[in-house]
Amino acid sequence: MNKNLLWKWLLIVGVLLVFLFGIFGIPQTFSGQGLLASMTKRIQLGLDLRGGTHLILQVQVTTRSTSIPTMRSKSSKSS
Repeated sequence: MNKNLLWKWLLIVGVLLVFLFGIFGIPQTFSGQGLLASMTKRIQLGLDLRGGTHLILQVQVTTRSTSIPTMRSKSSKSS
């Protein structure tokens, strides 16, 4: 039973390492500086995450205010 459990753990750790190296790349050195350099070189942030874009929302108040009374008048006629 312990032999079977050991193989499962080794398989899980191996798959995790393959995927992590696929995402971050294989670092030059396994020190903290090497791992950080590998991550920053491999992953590029888009404009939205770097703060390069902004969104402006405008609301047209005149269109909304004229449609409400017409809806009320139609509902009062039907009842």
